[in-house]
Amino acid sequence: MSFLWDRPRVGIYGGTFAPFHNGHMALLKAFLCECPLDAVYVIPASIPPHKQIDFADNPRQRLEMLKPALRSLPEWGERLFVSTYEINRKGPSYTYLTLGYFHEVLSTDITFLCGGDMFSTLSGWRCADEIFRLAKIAYAGRPGIDIEGYAERYKVEFGARLIRLSAPQLDISSTEIRKIAGEGGDISGLVPPETALYIKENGLYKNV
Repeated sequence: MSFLWDRPRVGIYGGTFAPFHNGHMALLKAFLCECPLDAVYVIPASIPPHKQIDFADNPRQRLEMLKPALRSLPEWGERLFVSTYEINRKGPSYTYLTLGYFHEVLSTDITFLCGGDMFSTLSGWRCADEIFRLAKIAYAGRPGIDIEGYAERYKVEFGARLIRLSAPQLDISSTEIRKIAGEGGDISGLVPPETALYIKENGLYKNV
């Protein structure tokens, strides 16, 4: 993708998205609305280094499941894109490598979107100092997490540049969604309609 300006403001939202659910969607909408970004790249992980996926995972299938849900957003086609960078790289999807790639080829003005659960573990990620150096971090709260305590710690320890988003604090678990779907239960209140339809039509998570 090319821009008519030299320094586009780029947002990065990475994750396993197994599946993409309403918590992910709420966070992404807040990101798009509250941050001055020229383009946002949603990047499904190939192999997430921070969690164990408890089913026969297919990264390409997660990619295809993500696309219809994002097409429901009005920003689709204007400044919202799905990137296959981490899937094409294969191997563990380390955030510092992804940010370094986009920093080098596209922009030095990067904001990385991080949900509350991931934000609370950020200092333990591979090359965390590089993550904070390469990007501003946009984050949101999560029930049961002292999110501002972590924010203050990151400012002191890493000189973090932080943006607090006003996304609703939805306590939704991808693991629980897979379990419900695998048992034939109703997940319509937990995921976008496009995601629910994809899961049903493709018979996902039946062996969970």
